[in-house]
Amino acid sequence: MANCSFCRKYLKTISLDQAADIFDVVFERNFVRTDDQPTDMEYTMSRESDYEWERSGEDIVELLQEVGQIEPEVAEGVRQLLEDKHFDFEEEKMGEESDFSPESRYTHKKVESEQFHSEWRSFEESLKTKSRYFSKRASLTLLTLFNGIHRSTTAGNRPVIVRAGPGTSISSLFRARVFQDDKKLVRALERPDLEIGPPPPALAAAGRMNARGISTFCGATDREVALAEVRPFVGSRVVTARFELLRSISLLDLEALSEVSASGSLFDENHRYDMAKANFLQSLSQKMTAPVMPDAEIFEYLPTQVIAEYLASQVNPELDGILYPSAQAKNGKSNVVLFHESSLVERLKMLEDTEIFVETVIHTSDGFEPEYWVFERTAPEEEATEVVDSHAPEVPHKSNQGNGVMPTLQIDLSSVEVHHIESVLYSHSDHQVHRSQT
Repeated sequence: MANCSFCRKYLKTISLDQAADIFDVVFERNFVRTDDQPTDMEYTMSRESDYEWERSGEDIVELLQEVGQIEPEVAEGVRQLLEDKHFDFEEEKMGEESDFSPESRYTHKKVESEQFHSEWRSFEESLKTKSRYFSKRASLTLLTLFNGIHRSTTAGNRPVIVRAGPGTSISSLFRARVFQDDKKLVRALERPDLEIGPPPPALAAAGRMNARGISTFCGATDREVALAEVRPFVGSRVVTARFELLRSISLLDLEALSEVSASGSLFDENHRYDMAKANFLQSLSQKMTAPVMPDAEIFEYLPTQVIAEYLASQVNPELDGILYPSAQAKNGKSNVVLFHESSLVERLKMLEDTEIFVETVIHTSDGFEPEYWVFERTAPEEEATEVVDSHAPEVPHKSNQGNGVMPTLQIDLSSVEVHHIESVLYSHSDHQVHRSQT
């Protein structure tokens, strides 16, 4: 404790020399002095056009104030000590500006994320050519990337982990399934809770966020997006339905991840590492949502499948799924994949003797037209048997309270629609092919 030389208050203090040494390390790690003269090209542009050169960067004293949250007179004192420390007699003789001179300006050094990109390339190569299962190196790579992900935010303080469920902006999800066979379509209309919901593991095909045999709920926040994501072909029929979320769930928001920033202080020696990691996570978000050609899906989906499996089982607190922009519908809508443990759909409650009939056409004066009706007929009350168990999952599912079996989704029967695909429109850019002969 001592009297501060600047504010005269009795406080915990350090010497100005010590403060200057700390700022010296911070500036060496994070900032670079900008050129005080235009480049040859900039000089030529200023002579031959209306271009006016202006030096880039922030004033050194103002930057010292901002970085250290100190008063102008303290910042000037630090600047003078640093200028003396970095004084170069030869530079002075040649009239060159020295570090921390009064007129100097500084800008942030570029954050290099090559370490993370190199690790990621090795991770992808290992999955595609060596081992498609978790290895120690793969686990370490994913632990490095996603450790502390629940605390990550964007520069605007938007969290990368969002809540969905009752009372939130995402209270329901849409799902679609393509049909070519009339019998399968009828079966889906009879029990859409079973046929439009996640497939059983034996029928679960590989997708962007799940390996073959791992059943997940792949849906969207919008019906049209769900329809686009299944890529239906002309002549097919698609059934879509809305599923209400029954409980609160946690989702990794890849759109927010693409804008993630590193919080903390420049005085923290790990801050630059955190910035490099944040920069890589931004690019990783783009890798995970980039369109993939059908022929390349087997290999290109491997990294995202492994990431999803890791997030589903190794992150604490637990995540229930991933929210990500649709690659098929460029309209700001999103897809959602719910991991296996969070993908259970509540089964319809009906009496065991209930019979279901489906009509798919009606007769009119012009012939037959498509119209869909589902009729349920139950036995008289005295003959009815007990209600069918609606909570019979194939594997244990955890509730959000962790105290029993609880489905995550419930189908809204009034939302079921059948879409006849009559045409497909594409948004595209056109590029002429030029040919020459020599």
